[in-house]
Amino acid sequence: MKKSIRLIILSLCALLLISLCSCRKEVDKTKWVPETGHVAVLYGYGYNDPEFVQNSLSKLSEKFGLVQDEGLIVHFVFPDDFSAGGAGRISNLSYYVEENNCKALITLGAPEYTHRALARIQDAERECFIISLFSQDDVLSTEADSDVVIDFIEPEKSVEMEVEIAEETSMQHIEKTQFILERTIKSVSGDNLFKENSLQEVISSLYGQDWKVGSYVDSSTGLKAKNHFVLKYVEKTQPERKKKGKASK
Repeated sequence: MKKSIRLIILSLCALLLISLCSCRKEVDKTKWVPETGHVAVLYGYGYNDPEFVQNSLSKLSEKFGLVQDEGLIVHFVFPDDFSAGGAGRISNLSYYVEENNCKALITLGAPEYTHRALARIQDAERECFIISLFSQDDVLSTEADSDVVIDFIEPEKSVEMEVEIAEETSMQHIEKTQFILERTIKSVSGDNLFKENSLQEVISSLYGQDWKVGSYVDSSTGLKAKNHFVLKYVEKTQPERKKKGKASK
């Protein structure tokens, strides 16, 4: 009788353990829901190096899954994926977004004239949220055709001052770009955080305490763009350790 009770208890424990393991796998496993659409990532100028792209996609595959594995992320590399007649035609970006049912597009280092493709996406009235990170395209046009624009600020400048975004600026934090990309994808992977909160609040909460967020100020007009922000990396200073004195003999 005691053996039977012991077997029943052991069986119940085994079933409970299997159930908990299966639930944990289901929670931890990131799967794309077909009805919601993909998130597209464009690797443009400064971010199209094969090694950088490969490392970036490897990390995105682990966290979000790639389209070929029924995951969330579809990616394009400029100019490799846009060659037509020997030249890269970024205008094809709008077609790629439509073909892949993208609910969001994140550009990294968008090349010149990308805004025209973004305008086509907007004109098509698709539910595609556009975030331009460190664009190399015309500033005003990028602002007009994107929902959110984010740039790095030169280290010596203050976020309260007028800022000029140089081409080299986007490369100064290349080692931190992956973190920013992943946090940005997370913001639009489920419910779009930007649609329910102010842009400033979302951006400030997304990138944590390592970044100071400011508004971009146009150097010629002195106007602040409502959807254009700059990030300034805050270097963490390590507290100095007191040197221990030598023990007296």
